[in-house]
Amino acid sequence: MRFKVDIQVTDQVSLLVSGDSDAPLSAINSEIERFVSSLRGVLSQESEGAGEGWYSAFTETPGGRVILTEGPLRKAQVADAALLIIYGYRHVAKKDAVRATAISASLRESGFHGAKGLAQKLSRHKKLLHATGERRARTYSLTDDGVKYCEELISKK
Repeated sequence: MRFKVDIQVTDQVSLLVSGDSDAPLSAINSEIERFVSSLRGVLSQESEGAGEGWYSAFTETPGGRVILTEGPLRKAQVADAALLIIYGYRHVAKKDAVRATAISASLRESGFHGAKGLAQKLSRHKKLLHATGERRARTYSLTDDGVKYCEELISKK
């Protein structure tokens, strides 16, 4: 049985493993470890200016939601957690504007069950957010000050 795995992330980060069932598993594992190490390097380069460790603070679920994964960040107030979720969408899912319904769902999945009345909770952070739309169609994005605030929260973790 022959196999081939070819993954190209950037010009500098790629993985090509091919062989047959008799290929030693250690050779395959070392190629995968080299690829993961290169990928981590790219992630850390891309995160420069985005706050140290942002990529370990969030994860994207199979359903496309961004949730908080870092323990200390999960103890934040709901309003701060919502800002962090928006920040996570910006860096993990590459979405600047996030619907209020997606933020609420991400908060619930992150363990924040008191997320009702999101607009009211976020009103204390008016200067850190841009909000458009109304009610369920409302979308939020971070201002430059909002990005800085989130980076400070992440660096304090």
